[in-house]
Amino acid sequence: MPRRWAAGFTSLLTECFCLPLIQKKCPTESDDEDEDFIMEHDHHVLTLEDLNQFTSQFSFENLVAVTDLGKLYRGKMHIGSDVKDVAVKIIYDSKNVYHYTGDDTLERFENELKILQASRIRGNPNIVKVIGYCRGEETLGIVYDLNPHDTLENLITRADFNWMQRVKIALTLARLLSYLHDRKCLIRNFAPYHIVLDQDFTPIMYEFGLLVGGVLRNKISASDFRLAPYGYIDGSLVTHGPDTFTVRSDVFAFGILLVNLISKRVVVDTRDRDDAINMWVLREFKSGRSVVHQSLVSDPVTFTVRFDVFAFGILLVNLISRRVAVNTRDRDDAINMWVLREFKSGCSVVH
Repeated sequence: MPRRWAAGFTSLLTECFCLPLIQKKCPTESDDEDEDFIMEHDHHVLTLEDLNQFTSQFSFENLVAVTDLGKLYRGKMHIGSDVKDVAVKIIYDSKNVYHYTGDDTLERFENELKILQASRIRGNPNIVKVIGYCRGEETLGIVYDLNPHDTLENLITRADFNWMQRVKIALTLARLLSYLHDRKCLIRNFAPYHIVLDQDFTPIMYEFGLLVGGVLRNKISASDFRLAPYGYIDGSLVTHGPDTFTVRSDVFAFGILLVNLISKRVVVDTRDRDDAINMWVLREFKSGRSVVHQSLVSDPVTFTVRFDVFAFGILLVNLISRRVAVNTRDRDDAINMWVLREFKSGCSVVH
């Protein structure tokens, strides 16, 4: 019964979020349909002095995250007689991280405001809401209606971040990814430090600086090397170029995030291919070892469910390759053996 329960759980995950994701087409110009471009202009136009006041002069105690595209702070915003919890993001240029030679900060700032103000985007509860913005000569900042607990990145290794919370967040983020893909958006920088959990542990995505398509109606050029953070980049992009980024590239990043959640491993930028999480998973998979962190295996919920990690690995392969398991007794036809052959040959398993 426990193994049948695990198989049923795997099937449920597949039905809930895997198949909707892998069946999406990449947004293309020919797929354009009427977008709702109604923009809201009731946001507060703020100054650097305002942002300093909200964040106590950008104090270290209020710093939530430092990413490749900016910094996120907690803040208190006075609106009339009320005090509102907010998050303040400062956008800056970071050429060293994603190898970009120009200054794209203003472009990212304007694009993000346009994305988050579009009615087809802003209705999602897992997408951050804008309260105001600062467009100064030296400072570009956006103020969000958000009271952040912490980033998903910081919580991954935490002992009090339990199995069921991880599963719920994975499901929520899968639906969010599908939601954005339905609206013809490619995220390009889907990573756990671009996602915060609020005080109710609801995941909120707050970074859209590299998004293309959708309400922006732009496309990726062959010279645009602004890619996902290290460790979340589909290897095929290195071979074929950044303009080959598709929905499947976002899904690859989501797959790495899933591994983060179950293994408690975070991406470390060593530039050594053997240290990459996807290569570690393959080594563990080949050796028949579990990638689930031991503390999660001993979690009472995990033990009760008896979630089959091998089945989870097959599910991930289904997700990124569109390859469906066939009931055959031939060991060479098994998906895990196919994965090992593809990687041994230097081939991608992404469809």
